[in-house]
This record gives sequence, structure tokens and C-alpha cells, in this order.
Amino acid sequence: MDRETIDWLPRAVRQRVNLRGSAHWEDGTAARVLVSNMSYEGCHLWSDHEFCMGETLHLTLPNYGKIDGQVRWIADGNAGVRFLIGSAVDDRRARIGV
Repeated sequence: MDRETIDWLPRAVRQRVNLRGSAHWEDGTAARVLVSNMSYEGCHLWSDHEFCMGETLHLTLPNYGKIDGQVRWIADGNAGVRFLIGSAVDDRRARIGV
């Protein structure tokens, strides 16, 4: 995967988790997801549902509730999701290709 160095950010401390939840897309589709690690800024997801780079989704996770996120990278059914909180919710571009 090629990335511009301008897009590199220091990675937040991640906690290994094993959470099962659901993801809901803007088009109304939903799928089960497995979260394998999480930080205050985002998480790593796995699902049978296909992810698309830059798309936004709504996650529902046990003990965390509903969280909006944006797919930052994808590979073989895996996705890195950045949580959209505060002003990032209004700026859904979140630096993807901009």
C-alpha cells in the first residue's frame, strides 16, 4: 500500500481487544465486525462485508455504544478505521487524498 508521507501520523497506544459488534453504512447495509485492537483514535476491523477506502460507517460496539468512523486503509477483509469525533465529524475528508 502506497501512502504519502504527509499522511503519516504518530500511532496512538493501542489495546488488544476481542469485540464483536456491527457496522452500518450510509446506504443502509449492515454487517457484523470483529475489532482486534483499539485506541482513542481508531480501531482495526475485520468483516465479511467489503470495505471501501474513505467511506464512513457507524459502529455499534458493546460497552462503547455508537461510534462514527472513516475507513483509512483496507487489506484482505481488514480495515483500519479512524473515529470521527469533534470537528472531524464535520470534515469527513479526514485527510484522505486531500
